[in-house]
Amino acid sequence: MSSDSPLITPDQDDNNEYDEYEYIDDDGAGCSGCAKWALVGTGCSLVVVLGLIAAILFAGVATIGGVFDSIGDIFRNEPRQATVDTTRTIITSIEAQAQLVTITANYTRTNIRVSVRDGFQNTCGFSVSHSSEGAIQAGIDLSLVTADDIVYNALNETYTITLPPPQLIGCAADVVQYDQSFTVCNADWDGARLIAEYTATSDFRDESLEGGVLGRAEVEAHNTLSELIGNIVNGASVELVFAPYDPTGIGSFLPASCQPEPPLGWTYDENSSTWSN
Repeated sequence: MSSDSPLITPDQDDNNEYDEYEYIDDDGAGCSGCAKWALVGTGCSLVVVLGLIAAILFAGVATIGGVFDSIGDIFRNEPRQATVDTTRTIITSIEAQAQLVTITANYTRTNIRVSVRDGFQNTCGFSVSHSSEGAIQAGIDLSLVTADDIVYNALNETYTITLPPPQLIGCAADVVQYDQSFTVCNADWDGARLIAEYTATSDFRDESLEGGVLGRAEVEAHNTLSELIGNIVNGASVELVFAPYDPTGIGSFLPASCQPEPPLGWTYDENSSTWSN
């Protein structure tokens, strides 16, 4: 009998009615196939289970909010109400205001680019753009008018009132930052914004003065006060006169809002038009 045959035959007897055979798998290939199919089945089952879990979770996320909203609506049978509790208001100061704003000039600037050089070979340098909208107010300060500034002429029934020269009342500039450059260091973005705000406020102030905003304020003040005072005095004429502008006198100063402070730690060199810190 050949050794390659998987059949092992016991003693055979031609006279036996039945022969017995036993099949032996020498290399175990049959069992290995069973194991592979078992692993495949287990993997498929796992995928199915995970898919079901994912579907349940997804459905839960999509519907759980709706479920809670529906439950909440059951108890919301009345409109929502809110109460506010606050502390008592305390007056810290009272400041009299007698300034008459007769003109407001509005300004805008779309790009104020601030570039900062920092570090060796400018390794920490950065730049950023700003847009700004501002307003410059001008008028007269009526608190500077005294009794000596009001003269009545009985012969021609005329009041002559000397008013202080027009001046700037307030300056403001709002700055919005955009288009920040890339930098590997911790950039001082707020410092750049303050520089842009300082620049915008100063430029708007200077441009308004150069554009004759004070002259316009004087004209508007004359028209407004002439009509107002004329309605008060009966039958008398009113003549308004503005005191000459004195660079060192009353009314020549700029309000604090029109004199912005440089950002902390920064100084401006007018000769080189550069900031340093």
